[in-house]
Amino acid sequence: IFALLIFGYVQIGGMTYSEGDRVGTVVKFSYKGMPMKTWEGTLHSGGILNEGGVPGIWDFSVDDPEVVESVQKAQDLGQRVKLHYKQQMWVQSWRGKTEYFVVGVSYPKKGEEK
Repeated sequence: IFALLIFGYVQIGGMTYSEGDRVGTVVKFSYKGMPMKTWEGTLHSGGILNEGGVPGIWDFSVDDPEVVESVQKAQDLGQRVKLHYKQQMWVQSWRGKTEYFVVGVSYPKKGEEK
């Protein structure tokens, strides 16, 4: 029964709850954690304030090596990027520190930045 509960937790937690895009500048991207390291980043979307009065800051995780390279390149360039993400039902600490996983990186077209 315990094994079935663990299996169910992993399967349901890994399901995609929602997906979408966020546009901004990657201001932090690091490989961190103990004992399992994960890629964690922060996107700054501009002067829009969230509920806590903090400018548009969004934390995300990455677990695909190709996407890690794309995010690092975007941070090096310092340009606004569009991050496509999938939100899981809940955080699975062995995969990342957030429930938002970036699965693609692109550069927004003119007029698409807002």
